[in-house]
Amino acid sequence: MNALLRTLLAGALLLALAPIAPVRAGPQAGAYLVTDNGSAADISPGDGLCLTAAARCSLRAAIQEANVDGMASTITFASAMDLSYPDLPPLTENGTTIDGSSRWNGAWPNGEPGVTLGGGGPVLNIKSDNNVIYGLDIGGGDVMLLIDGGDGANTIGGTGPGQRNIFIGAVGVKIQSSGYANRVAGNYFGTRDGLTPIRVGDYGVYLASNANFVEGNVIVAQAVAGVLIWNSAGNFIRNGNVIGSDRLRAEALSNTVGIRLAFADGNYLWDNFIAGNASHGVELYHADNNSLIQNIIGDGLVGGNGGDGVHGFDAHHNQIGSGLAGGGNSIGFSSGHGIWLNGSDNFILGNGVGGNGQDGIRLDAGQRNQIGAAGDARRNSFNGNGGNGVFLSGSALSNTVQGNWIGLADGAFDAGNGGHGIVLADGASYNRLGGLEPGQGNRIAWNTYSGLYLAGAGTQGNVVEGNVIGAPIHWAFLAPNGHHGLAVYDGAHHNWIGWNNTVLSNNWSGIAVVNANDNVIWLNQVGTHQDDTTWGNIFFGVAVVNGAGNLIFGNEIGFNGHNAGEAGVRIDGGLAGNPIQANSIHSNGGPGIELVNGGNFELGAPDITQASCAAQPQGQAQVQGLSCPDCAVEIFSDASDEGRVYEGTVTADGSGAFAWTGVLHGPNVTATATLPVGATSSFSAPYPVGACMAPRLFLPLIQR
Repeated sequence: MNALLRTLLAGALLLALAPIAPVRAGPQAGAYLVTDNGSAADISPGDGLCLTAAARCSLRAAIQEANVDGMASTITFASAMDLSYPDLPPLTENGTTIDGSSRWNGAWPNGEPGVTLGGGGPVLNIKSDNNVIYGLDIGGGDVMLLIDGGDGANTIGGTGPGQRNIFIGAVGVKIQSSGYANRVAGNYFGTRDGLTPIRVGDYGVYLASNANFVEGNVIVAQAVAGVLIWNSAGNFIRNGNVIGSDRLRAEALSNTVGIRLAFADGNYLWDNFIAGNASHGVELYHADNNSLIQNIIGDGLVGGNGGDGVHGFDAHHNQIGSGLAGGGNSIGFSSGHGIWLNGSDNFILGNGVGGNGQDGIRLDAGQRNQIGAAGDARRNSFNGNGGNGVFLSGSALSNTVQGNWIGLADGAFDAGNGGHGIVLADGASYNRLGGLEPGQGNRIAWNTYSGLYLAGAGTQGNVVEGNVIGAPIHWAFLAPNGHHGLAVYDGAHHNWIGWNNTVLSNNWSGIAVVNANDNVIWLNQVGTHQDDTTWGNIFFGVAVVNGAGNLIFGNEIGFNGHNAGEAGVRIDGGLAGNPIQANSIHSNGGPGIELVNGGNFELGAPDITQASCAAQPQGQAQVQGLSCPDCAVEIFSDASDEGRVYEGTVTADGSGAFAWTGVLHGPNVTATATLPVGATSSFSAPYPVGACMAPRLFLPLIQR
């Protein structure tokens, strides 16, 4: 026998004599099938077998085994079952999946979970990482599911067949661990079918933890808030959560508040449907640096929210709308304001705010807030609200309102607010409405009362410039506000109206100053536009009633007052003067300037005794006449009896004689006089000079 054969025979003999290991029948460790709806414990945790004393597998026994088996574990269910008993052990080992998806009652996505958990609180407690909970109906406790340990990355629910969980209880899911990246997705809170509310809850999702994800859930019938973010940051509430309505977005199933952030900074609310809630849609309470983007907050079918769409108290540096294409929120149909803010340095950009019961946006306190800006993506629209479009009051200081459409659907059509377009009142000061760069001006039209309204003794130092009040973006038709275009009332003072506002077609006066002093109205177009649009305001171009020290300077005021022959400028009453200087006033239905009831002391107009277009001999003026002594006399040319072209100013001597030398446009010359104390007269009678040699450039000062 050769050596090779001997070696092979020896190896075969050794194999034949070796002991054979016994084969142990039983389930593979890490996979546990629940067969018992009782609460008995496992008889030997750690042996890899889920067995109670009755030789069955309860959910309690399965969790006990999963907590000590040293591997990722999956717990499934042999049938639909009701496991309503208290005090399940917490999940303490990472990577456990409790999956009831295979026991779903009814066809997905309808139907309900077949596995029900109940008992005390918390019903399920997670103290580890990377666990997954699918397809359970959890109810009856103070907290249905609590995550209060581990490093995070747990998944509660999903969008696959049978993965939805249902939470019916005081608090659905509460996360208060120091971990992060937990995901709560695709679940129903406060409803089993997504259509019928069951009001037993306080909060659907309660986050007292950072950087978690709440996505695609239906959260309804919660007595305090659908979602509460408490003293935490970096959480994402996003991707189609429905908060306050049924899953079809057709009927309100109200929470009290939709989403509430309290002492919570740096969170993200993106692409949610928040409608039908009894109070506010989103509440920011002492909450800063949060982002609200692409949400629907109030809906025409479901309705709005019972309070404000967005309510921010002591809320700073928040972003409501992104300012990027498609990044704005739709905020509408709420009983209160679309947005109510008390805070500073917030950005409100690119939102559609309409159909709310009160103001589109109200800011009662706060500084440096930016409401709109130039550009399509950053413009807000405030349309069809029951109150005012924009309301700044009280200690609202140094805020900017720019580029918005207020009362104009699509920038053109009638969607006026039930009050004024913009209001500054009760001390709102040093705010900027509009701007001089392209797109910074607001478009304000179709509102029930005035386009822009400033009122109150403490309302001062505001700048209004570059706005168009009373016209659509395409200039195709008139778009009047119901009262004045721009109104300054009841003690508002030292506000700057201009330059470059266009105020036309309004149903009352273009600009009205009533019981208010020391405002400046300068370099605006009132009743017309640069292409000679003849859309005058129905009554006066500019009216001052019982005011003093209001300067009307450098404006073009034309085509107003054709209702009943009203004046371009009317000064009615007042104890002191209102200077009217260097304006282009023409083509109005009545006199260019009218003084009544002692307005501007009803100062008499100058008397032009000589005027000519022709060159005069050395030392002889083009226009001469008599005026009040030491008055400033302004010379104008006009085709009628007003003052379309401002030619220049000369001061009368102590006897009232004046003489002006310059180039006239003609065909008529008129003049006004202004006392040193600032009261301006009406226009003089026109003095015809014929066709002058100078070009007939009837341009107002603003266009020169």
